[in-house]
Amino acid sequence: MQLAQKNHVIRVYTRAQDDDGGVSGVYSETMMVSNIPPVALFNYAPTIPSPGEMTIFNASSSYDPDGIIANWTWDFGDGSHGYGEVVYHAFSSSNTYNVHLTVKDDNGGTDDVVLSVVVSETPFAYFTYSINKNEVTFNASLSFDYDGVITNYSWNFGDGSNGYGNKTVHTYTQTGLYSVTLTVTDDSGKSNSTSHDVLIDLTPPKTKLFATPSSPNGKNGWYVSSISIKLVAKDDLSDINKIMYKLDTSPWKEYNSEVVVKKEGSHAFYYYSIDNEGNAEDSHTFLFKIDFTPPWTNCSVEGTGQNNWFRGSVTVFLNTADNRSSVDKLLYRINGGDYITYSAPFDINGEGKYLIEYFSIDRAGNPEKLRNLEINIDKTSPSLTIKKPGNYLYIAGREIIPTPTPIIIKGIKIEADASDTLSGIKEVKFYIDGDYKGKDSTPPYTWEWNEFAFGFHEIKVVAVDEAGNERVEKVTAFVLNFQ
Repeated sequence: MQLAQKNHVIRVYTRAQDDDGGVSGVYSETMMVSNIPPVALFNYAPTIPSPGEMTIFNASSSYDPDGIIANWTWDFGDGSHGYGEVVYHAFSSSNTYNVHLTVKDDNGGTDDVVLSVVVSETPFAYFTYSINKNEVTFNASLSFDYDGVITNYSWNFGDGSNGYGNKTVHTYTQTGLYSVTLTVTDDSGKSNSTSHDVLIDLTPPKTKLFATPSSPNGKNGWYVSSISIKLVAKDDLSDINKIMYKLDTSPWKEYNSEVVVKKEGSHAFYYYSIDNEGNAEDSHTFLFKIDFTPPWTNCSVEGTGQNNWFRGSVTVFLNTADNRSSVDKLLYRINGGDYITYSAPFDINGEGKYLIEYFSIDRAGNPEKLRNLEINIDKTSPSLTIKKPGNYLYIAGREIIPTPTPIIIKGIKIEADASDTLSGIKEVKFYIDGDYKGKDSTPPYTWEWNEFAFGFHEIKVVAVDEAGNERVEKVTAFVLNFQ
């Protein structure tokens, strides 16, 4: 049975009937029907609104045990009112406001509830940081609250650990990019947060060296030209601050462009990089050798002769040297034949003209410019004939009649025929009785003899070739010259 009204006195009449149809007498009862009042409840968001921020007030949790709520009346505590189950309101300034909700049910029953709403400005969260390797100093002292004071500074360092205070130091154990969050809370309980990515770089950069030529262009690990060195550094996190290098014992320098090394010799090129977090890689070493100067060879000979002609066997000596990579081999050939590796002095024995060509190659592969030496051997004396005087009577140089031995009256021009098939005639010398009188270097070889003489005299002629070989011919003549 549903009653249409509440807060009324009513009388209820009843009669009972059994299974056989018998009916009892009338029973009556007087009752008082009362209205149960509603229950006022509400919540709001945000919990701590800012001045001017729209706040939602929600009374949907209010209820009426025996009916429905017909009216919701709001007093926001700032002189403003509102109506409805859900309302919106913005407070103009920071303060604590007592918000009063009154609900009324469909039978006029009421209930109210009051909640204090704190309206406060959001604090300003701000921090700076400085990094020293893996240790980071955080400073939030520039954070502030517009209408109060900050009472708490909470830090989330992004690596699973937390900290507190407006200044704090945290040590990271691994390289990485960490999102650090600062949360500040003011005296009204309102909070605000800010985050920054903090890069922790504990890994040094890596530097690669590129050489031009990319590998030794000579032999046995030697470069036979200058070498250009390019350095390229890479860092995956904080990027490169600078690249350092030095050559041999020179001071360290900052790398800015390719380094060209022209100096011959063995070199050590050291290099490393530093990233923007100060991480320095271990120094690397590039060893290389430069030799572009060929060796040089001296040739000397031993033998008897003159004017680049020798009268016997000749021993050839080759001596070579190199200031850098050292001599690899010394080659020679004779008269355009095959090249032979020189290992010891060698002899040339036969007569003739010889062209000795030779050069050295160092261990870097530098060949010496081809050198040569001419060696001429003439072991045979020249041919020689005294052509005049012969077995004749000579008067003033004129041949008159044959005689058993030469007879010379007045002067005569002594003449000789001389020849040499190899080195050639250098000169023909003339002697009288062993005394040197003169010489002639061009054919016909003659000498004018016109001086006082009486009796038998020896005329000696000596032909000398370019090698120094001599041929001697003699003739005895009776001479009558009263010059």
